[in-house]
Amino acid sequence: MLVKAPMYKIILLFLAFILFTPDTWAQETPERIKYRATGELRSGKRNGLPVDILKENVVLTHKDTRIYGDSAYIFKGTNSAEVFGKRVLVEEGDTITITGKKLTYDGNTKNALMERDVVYQDPTMTLYTDYLDYDMEAKLATYYDGGKLIDEENTLTSKTGYYQTDIKFVSFKEDVVLINPEYTIVSDTLQYNTNTKVAFVKGPSTITSADSTVLLTDDGEFQTTEQISNFRNGIVETDKYILYGDRLFADDIAQYYNAEGNVKFVDKQEPSIITGNKAESWKITGITKVY
Repeated sequence: MLVKAPMYKIILLFLAFILFTPDTWAQETPERIKYRATGELRSGKRNGLPVDILKENVVLTHKDTRIYGDSAYIFKGTNSAEVFGKRVLVEEGDTITITGKKLTYDGNTKNALMERDVVYQDPTMTLYTDYLDYDMEAKLATYYDGGKLIDEENTLTSKTGYYQTDIKFVSFKEDVVLINPEYTIVSDTLQYNTNTKVAFVKGPSTITSADSTVLLTDDGEFQTTEQISNFRNGIVETDKYILYGDRLFADDIAQYYNAEGNVKFVDKQEPSIITGNKAESWKITGITKVY
């Protein structure tokens, strides 16, 4: 015979299940920021909130992040900090450093806002800007008001940039310029892998070589070390001709160009126009074939 348990016992059992559920159900407590200083350490208020005030040789540690500065406010209630100095230094792991004049750091989200004369460095490149928003959990560093990235091959500048630090991939937007001793790229949107040195252009873009050869496109990729391009809706212009194609392959070092789809060859010297489905051009020999 089945006997039903009283309702109060069912409720007690349910509460016990919630209270003693496995740890995976529990909210993880954020790790607290640890700090020390060789000078002053006292309590006070900032913006109406209670803080610990640190001065001289300030050191903050949080997980794998170390922060150094001249002075700091520690907001224990929100597990956050403001750090100031002639050179505030952030070290993340063993490979990433960020310097600036003021840092706002959130220990709950691991978000760092560095301001004024900011320099971000990792093994593949150096980034200069005046305001850097770095989400350490998402591995995303962002600048909004102008920045310059320098690696061993190129110098890139833009108004806005987004750097995915784990995969070494940067997205530049607005007034993008990539400068190399052999060429210059101007674009509205450019993505760049600091490991492979490959640039991806989106929107109207121009590549000007040292010998004044100009490549134009609105979509494609450019291997900056080999100077090889694969473009859609591409145009190559030299001092003697202009070559159009739906798809354009260019080897700037070999000075060889290949166009396919709605090909148009414009001879500036004669002047004449030849159309076809495919074209090959060798700038050194001055030979162009249209098929």
